[in-house]
Amino acid sequence: ILEFLDNINTYTNKKYNKYFKQRIRSLKSLSLLRQHKFIQALVKYPLFSSKHIAADILRKLGRMY
Repeated sequence: ILEFLDNINTYTNKKYNKYFKQRIRSLKSLSLLRQHKFIQALVKYPLFSSKHIAADILRKLGRMY
C-alpha cells in the first residue's frame, strides 16, 4: 500500500503530495503500533501515533459502557 501511494503521488506530479505524505506517515505509525513498538512509533510519528492510541482507547471505553 505504501509503495502504491508513493507511485500515485509520483504519477500525479505530486499535486496531492501533502495528503499522500500524511497518509503514508499514518500507515507507518499504525504498523509500528500493531507490532507493539509503541516508543518507536511515538518518537518517529508522534502526531499520528497519539491519534491512533487515543482512538483505540476511546473505542475500548465505548465497549465498556
